[in-house]
Amino acid sequence: MTAIHWSQVRGLRIEVHRSLNATTTGITASHDQLTVVGLIDETSGGKVLPTLFWRLSPLSDDAPPVAVHIAYRDSSERGRPPRKYAYLAPIELDPDKPAILHAAHGGNYAGGGPIFTDPIEVALGYPPGLVLPVYDHDPY
Repeated sequence: MTAIHWSQVRGLRIEVHRSLNATTTGITASHDQLTVVGLIDETSGGKVLPTLFWRLSPLSDDAPPVAVHIAYRDSSERGRPPRKYAYLAPIELDPDKPAILHAAHGGNYAGGGPIFTDPIEVALGYPPGLVLPVYDHDPY
């Protein structure tokens, strides 16, 4: 397999949905679209899952790259195991720029149609809904 340069990465453009009390920081405060470039399953050791159907649009400055993260959320019910959940987080593809290390949900969401949600449903084991929270707020 031949490696490609980060600038040749393609993804799926999705729309940002802002809530009334959303943060004014992060990429969703200044962009109306994001480009989903991958799905990272943190419940399987950070395994990157293939998302061939998402490789539609080239990256651009007006739709920064994000990845879907699958992680565990502790159950509030006693005795129930943790449940998987999904969220979006910005990623830095250029190795010359600093990685984004800490992010929290700032109140905004992003999503698309079935082409976006179907691969996420397979990874979660249940339908995720049409939009996911975007963890793009720096709490520090």
